[in-house]
Amino acid sequence: MSTHVRRMSTHLGRRVAIVFATALLLRVLVVCWLRFAPPSLQPGMSIFAADALTYDALARDLLAGRGYQWHGDFAEISRIPPLFPIFLAAIYAVTGPSVFVVGLANALLGALTAVALFFLIKLCFSDADSSQSEAANTSVDAGQSEDARAAERIAFVAALMFAAYPLEIFNTPYVLKENLSIFLTVGFALAWANLLRAASPKAASPKAAWKWAIWCGLALGLSVLSRFAHLGLAVLFMTVILWRVWRARRRSDASRFSASHSRRLISGGALAIGVFVVTISPWLARNYNIFGQVVLSPHGPGRYLANANSDLAQPETSGYYEAHGKMRERNRPIDQATRNDVLRRERMYLRSALSGIAAHPAHVVRLVGGKIVSMWRPVWKGSSSRAMLILGVPYIVLMALALPGLVLAGARKPPRATSAMAVLYALLFYYVVGHAVFYGMIRERQYVEPYLMAFAAYALDCAWRARKKDVGARTLQTP
Repeated sequence: MSTHVRRMSTHLGRRVAIVFATALLLRVLVVCWLRFAPPSLQPGMSIFAADALTYDALARDLLAGRGYQWHGDFAEISRIPPLFPIFLAAIYAVTGPSVFVVGLANALLGALTAVALFFLIKLCFSDADSSQSEAANTSVDAGQSEDARAAERIAFVAALMFAAYPLEIFNTPYVLKENLSIFLTVGFALAWANLLRAASPKAASPKAAWKWAIWCGLALGLSVLSRFAHLGLAVLFMTVILWRVWRARRRSDASRFSASHSRRLISGGALAIGVFVVTISPWLARNYNIFGQVVLSPHGPGRYLANANSDLAQPETSGYYEAHGKMRERNRPIDQATRNDVLRRERMYLRSALSGIAAHPAHVVRLVGGKIVSMWRPVWKGSSSRAMLILGVPYIVLMALALPGLVLAGARKPPRATSAMAVLYALLFYYVVGHAVFYGMIRERQYVEPYLMAFAAYALDCAWRARKKDVGARTLQTP
C-alpha cells in the first residue's frame, strides 16, 4: 500500500472517529442529564410515555416466557412491531429493567447511525460508479480527485449535523423505537446504495453485488419488524431496481454492459427480497398460527388509509396525531364483522377509504394539508420558547439549507448523479408522500431528516466552493 493510500485511509478513519465520538458523547450526556438532573431542569414529557409502557410490558412478558401478548391477548397486540420489545427484552436479560441503560443503548445506536449515514452520503455524492480497482489505480497515479474529496467533505458535514441535531439527541433517552428503526433504515439505505454501485457494469466483481443484496434484505426485514410502515420500502426498492434495469436496457452505446448491468440488478434485487422474506418469516409464521393467515399486522395499510382520510376525521395540525373525529364508531362494526379475518378486514377498509376519497375529495385535501403542516411545523403546538430555540431553530436552519441543496444537486452541471443517489431521492419521496397520505407528525419527521441533511451539507459545500473560487479570482486580479 502506497503512502498516499495510507494517508487517505487515515484521514477517512479520523473523520469516522470524530463523527462517532461526537454523536455518542452528546447522546450519553443527555441521557445522564435526564437521569441525574433535578426535575425542574427536565422536560415535561415523561421518558416512560404511553408507548413505552406497552413496549416495556411486552419485553417483560417475553423475558418471563409468556410470549408476545398483552393481558392474554395474542392477536390484537400483533399490531405492535416486535423488534423493539425484543431489543428491550435482550437488554433486560443482561442488566435488568433500566430506562437509563436503554438510553445508553439508544445513544450507541445513534452514534452507529451517524457513521452509517457518513458512508451512505459519501457513496451517493461520489462522482462515478467505477470499480474499486480503477479507483485505486487512479488515486495512486493522480491523487484523490476533487469530486472524491468533496463527497467525503459533504458526508462528514452531514454526519456531524446528524450527530449534533437536537431532535435526534432529545429522543435518545426515551423508551421508543425510533433510534433502533432509524439505525436499521439508514443501514438498509447504505446496503441498497452499495448494491446499486456493485451492480454497475464497471464494478470489479459481481460477487460484491450478492454480498450487498444479502445485507440489504436483512436490514430491510429488520427495519420492517421495527416499524411496519417500512413494508412499503420493499416495493420502493424493487421499483428503483426495475427502473434502473429499464434505463440500462435503453442504452444503445454499450449493449454488452447494459445486459450485464441488468442481470446483476435483477439477481441482486431478487436475492435481497428473498433474504427479506426469510428475515420476516418467523413473525409471519407466528401470526399464521394466531390468525390462520399470512399477515404482518392486524392493522394494515387499508385501515390506516381509511382512518387518515375519513370524512369523519378532522385535520391534525398540532405536531401530534390525536385522532380527532369519530373514526372508531365506523371501525367498530368492521372489526366485529371480520374478527380474526385480517385480509377481509383490510379489503373492507380499503373499499371504505377509496369510496370516502372519491366522495369527499375537498375534505381529503384539507386532511392532507393538515398532515403536511403537522409534520413539517418547527415544534409542537403549545411548545415553550425554550423548545422553539433548542428544537425549532435548528430545524428551520436545516430546511433553509436542504431545500436549496435539493435544487442545486438536481441541477449539477455536468450531471454527476450516481446510481446510489437514487436511494436518497427515493427515500425522500417515500417519507414525504407517505406521511402526507397516511399520518403526519413531528415524531415521524425523524425518519426523513437524515437524508435532508445530505442536501443541506451539499448546499453548504456549494457555498464554500463558490466562496473559495471567488477569493481565488480576486487574488489573481490583485496586482
